[in-house]
Amino acid sequence: MQGSNLPDELLLRLKDHIYCRDSQIRQLGLLLGSSPHLPKNIVCHGVEATGKSATIKALLPILQKHHAIVNSKECITTRHLLERTVFAVRDARRNGGDETTNSDIDGRCENLAAFVAQLQILLNGKERFILVFDGIDRQREPAPTLLPALARLGEFVSSPPPPSIVFHIPSLTAILITTLPPTSQLHHSSIPHIHFPPYTRDESLLILSHSSFPLSSLSASAKTSSGVSPPPYTYPDTDAQWLWQRYTAHVWDSLAQSAARDIISFRTLCETLWQPFIQPIIDGLYGVRQAQELSKLLVRNRGLLQSEAALVPNVISSQPPPPTDKSSASHKNPTAGGDTTTTLLPSIPSHLLISAYLASYTHTRHDITLFSRSSLSKRRKKGGGTALARGRSGGSNARRKPPRRLLPPQPFPLERLLAIFHAITDEEVRGGTAEVLTQFATLVALRLVGPAGAGAQDVLDPGTKWRCKVGEEFVRGVCRGVGVVWDEYVIE
Repeated sequence: MQGSNLPDELLLRLKDHIYCRDSQIRQLGLLLGSSPHLPKNIVCHGVEATGKSATIKALLPILQKHHAIVNSKECITTRHLLERTVFAVRDARRNGGDETTNSDIDGRCENLAAFVAQLQILLNGKERFILVFDGIDRQREPAPTLLPALARLGEFVSSPPPPSIVFHIPSLTAILITTLPPTSQLHHSSIPHIHFPPYTRDESLLILSHSSFPLSSLSASAKTSSGVSPPPYTYPDTDAQWLWQRYTAHVWDSLAQSAARDIISFRTLCETLWQPFIQPIIDGLYGVRQAQELSKLLVRNRGLLQSEAALVPNVISSQPPPPTDKSSASHKNPTAGGDTTTTLLPSIPSHLLISAYLASYTHTRHDITLFSRSSLSKRRKKGGGTALARGRSGGSNARRKPPRRLLPPQPFPLERLLAIFHAITDEEVRGGTAEVLTQFATLVALRLVGPAGAGAQDVLDPGTKWRCKVGEEFVRGVCRGVGVVWDEYVIE
C-alpha cells in the first residue's frame, strides 16, 4: 500500500467492496488524498463493466471529499448536462451545510460561459470540490467543444458581459469517466489517466464467488419406499458455495470466455443456467461435495453448457403454445410436429405477418387461385398441396425464372394484405377492423413490416405500399405457432 495517502484500514475496508482494483484505488488515493495540490482533471477510462463508477463512488465518501456525480448518459443536450451539473453541485453544497450561495443560483445555463459563472458562485473561495462526469462520452447530443471545456474548468475562463471580468475556479477537480480511450483534447501529460482493464478469468471468478448468488433452491428431496416425501434437505451454505465456485469456472470455460462481453453478462449467464444445472441435486440424484458427483453432474449437463440458447435474450418462451380450439388443431402441419422451435406472437399479429409475407412473395395473378374460398376448399378436399404445379412444364423461359422467395420482397397495398388475412383466418381469429389495424401498426413498430421505398410516403396515406422484412424461416416458425399450413399458400 505504499505510495497512497489513505490509511491502510480504509484501503482494506474499500477492498472488501471493490474487488480486483487495488492498483486503481492506490492511484486515485494518491491523486485525491490529503495533498494540497490536487490535479484539475483526472480521466478514468475502460470498457463497460470494469468498475470505474463503482470504485470512484466508493472511494470519495471514504476520502471525505465534497463531491457531486453526474450521470452524463441521462442527459440529452449539452444544456441539459450543464444545468443538471449546477443543481448537483448546489445539492452537494446544501447537504454539506453550506447555505450561503444557494439564493443566487437559478440553474439556467444557456452556454458554457454561464455554466462557469454559476460554478464560480458556488465554489469560489470554498474548499476543494470534486465533480464527476460519469459516461461523458456516452451523451446523446454533445457539443464538439464540451470535452475541452470540461477539461479546462479549473483554469481562467472569460465570461461576458463584461468581457473584462474573468472567473477562476481553483478549487475544482473534474473526473471524466469514459469508455473509450481519451481523445486528443484530453491526451496531455498534465492530465492523469487511470486505465481500468477488463477482468480476467481469475478476477471474474473471484468477483462472482464473493457476490450474492441464489442458494434458496439448492435442496434435495427424495421419496421413500412407502411413497411418502420427507421434508426437503437443505444443503449448508459452504456446500452451495463450493458448488457455485466450480460451476462458474465451468460456465466461463464453456460459454462466457468467448460469448460474455463483461462481468455483468457473465453473472447473468451463470444465474440463468444455475437452476437447470442444480435440478438433479434438487431431485436427489446427485450430491454436492464429492468430486465424483460433480463429474457426473457435469456429464449430465453437458448439453446445457454446450448450447448457446442462454446467450440469446428472449422476452417470451420458445415453447409452442397448446392448441386453443379444434379449428387451430385441425390446421396444424403434421410434418412439423417434432420441431418445437417457434416464434410466438399473438394470434392476430401472427396471421398479419404471414399475410404480409405472402403478399410480398406471391404474384398478384395467383391471388384468386391461392386465397379464394372455393379454391382453398377444393385443395383441402384433395389433401392440400400447391395449386400451381402445372406452370413448371411450360417452356424454357419458365425454367430459367428463379423462385419468388429468392427475390427481394415486392411492395403491396394494405387492402391486399387485409384480403389475404381474411382468406387464411377463421371468423373467431379476425376481430374488428380497428383491432387488426392496431396490430398491424405494432408489426410496423417492431420493424417486421415496413413501408416500401425510401420513406418519403406518409404511412397514413391509403396509397402507401408495404414490404415484409422477415425471411422464410421466421415466417415458417410463426405458421407452426398458430397452426397455419405453409404448403397451402406457397408456390414452389
